[in-house]
Amino acid sequence: MRVIRVVAAHLRTCAADAPVPWNGRTFDFTGAAFDGGDLKEVHIGPGTELIFHDATFSGGRIDFRGAKFSGGHTHFAGAEVSGGEITFSDARIAGGSLDFMTAEIRDGHVDFTDVRMSGGDIDFRYVTLAVGVVDFGSTAFSGGKVDFEDAKLSGGVVVLSAGTAGWIRLPATEPL
Repeated sequence: MRVIRVVAAHLRTCAADAPVPWNGRTFDFTGAAFDGGDLKEVHIGPGTELIFHDATFSGGRIDFRGAKFSGGHTHFAGAEVSGGEITFSDARIAGGSLDFMTAEIRDGHVDFTDVRMSGGDIDFRYVTLAVGVVDFGSTAFSGGKVDFEDAKLSGGVVVLSAGTAGWIRLPATEPL
């Protein structure tokens, strides 16, 4: 999707401490269909919003590897991830929010491996995870919170590595 390339180019810095040209703006992809996209190393700073409400991610990868989240908001509420992947591997989360509330992850993968989280919120409340994976392997939490309250796991898996620490509310499970 060409528009993603343009937005990503304007949310990256070219040099250390350089201002991010389009930070503080709203980018609304509500209802869009994605089969991939390169958002590597973008900076989502204060006032910036990426909105993927009710978007569909099927096949391919939406790639936020190495991104910095420091006060903006990225919304995936109501999105459907089926057979696709959204990766945040190696991202730094120091503030703001990543909202997956009411999303459906069906045979898809949301990857937070090797993320460093010192603030902000990741919200998976009311998400449906059916034969999908949300992976926090090797994630380092020193602040912030991750919330799976009232999430529905139907053959889906939430992966946490040994030593994962921080405020994490996992979904309730049925007694065996």
